[in-house]
Amino acid sequence: MFEGFFGGVIWLLANILYIDLKRKGKPGWSRIVLFWMGIPMTWLWLFLVREGSAVELEEIPDDADAILAEIRRDRRLNPMPPGRESLEPGQESEPEANGDEEG
Repeated sequence: MFEGFFGGVIWLLANILYIDLKRKGKPGWSRIVLFWMGIPMTWLWLFLVREGSAVELEEIPDDADAILAEIRRDRRLNPMPPGRESLEPGQESEPEANGDEEG
């Protein structure tokens, strides 16, 4: 019972991985082995899936350094007034005292 189940899972994974390697256009022994492990369906994928048909996505440029440089430049140009300090991450602001203290 388990032998048939695991055989089917391996066959399914071999087909999925073969399709992925063919779409990415990666040749090699692993692709040949996966082809033979996934027979008879891999014969279908051999003709239906185009070589190198996977879309290559471009990475979005990371602009964190530019934002940090802009924040530093802004703080140099507009320093904070004395007595007012910037908050650290996770630190909550204290309510301002307006002279109506009970005590």
